[in-house]
Amino acid sequence: MTTPADENTREWRSVVTSPVLVGASVVLGVATAVVLVWWLVVGGDLDFVVILLALVLATGFVSASARVVVTVGASGLTAASAFFGFHWTRLELDDIADARVDTVSLGSWFGWGYRASLGGSALLLVGRRALVVELVTGREFTITLPDPEWALAALLAAADARGDVAGPGSLDLP
Repeated sequence: MTTPADENTREWRSVVTSPVLVGASVVLGVATAVVLVWWLVVGGDLDFVVILLALVLATGFVSASARVVVTVGASGLTAASAFFGFHWTRLELDDIADARVDTVSLGSWFGWGYRASLGGSALLLVGRRALVVELVTGREFTITLPDPEWALAALLAAADARGDVAGPGSLDLP
């Protein structure tokens, strides 16, 4: 679900669901339930508790990135877990140097979900089209979206409303 930029708030919002991560959440949830039932019925030892805790943490982490609310507006860019409400990222307009739409390779990020590297971080949810945000620190944040052009347009509109746009496609501060 995508909400175009509102004329009054200049905010764009999209709820992005990753079918791959939803499927992985279901598989991990089932595995967690099986280990829990086994532990309760058979009476496992500490090994089962450790496995169970690891599965619960993995299920929570994958589930948190399976459905994300992305908001772009005057406050910048925010990506928050729709299930748990915490923010994967919150970038103020002052922190953003540039933004563009690009095609990303999942192989370069080693899969789906939240990813981090020395050069930046990414939230890979759907497809290969992404909003790539370069930060003033030189790092990048990448998020795959069904319609990254709308997110970029909203980001540029927010920067333009504040008077920060140095040129087409640039959020560089004066």
